[in-house]
Amino acid sequence: MIASQAKQTPRRKAGAFSVATRCELNVSFLDTAFSAGCEPLAYNRFMERKVFWMVFMALGLVADFLLPLWWGIAATIPIVFIAWWVAYRSDWF
Repeated sequence: MIASQAKQTPRRKAGAFSVATRCELNVSFLDTAFSAGCEPLAYNRFMERKVFWMVFMALGLVADFLLPLWWGIAATIPIVFIAWWVAYRSDWF
């Protein structure tokens, strides 16, 4: 083995990251941002409420126009559950 072919460590300036370190940081960020067990990001709270009410109103209007009155009222409970799941549990937003 030639000395120049030996494993070389990359030289870094003070405070600068190598490409591998930046990639590791990005992967670490993605793991924590999108995993189910992590704390949601700060903007998600407002977005989740907005999505909940948009889904609830859209499904409620569909139920009101397609179902008779009492069926539309009874459909509110599953609509609340579906809107809650889409906004808060699906991790889409």
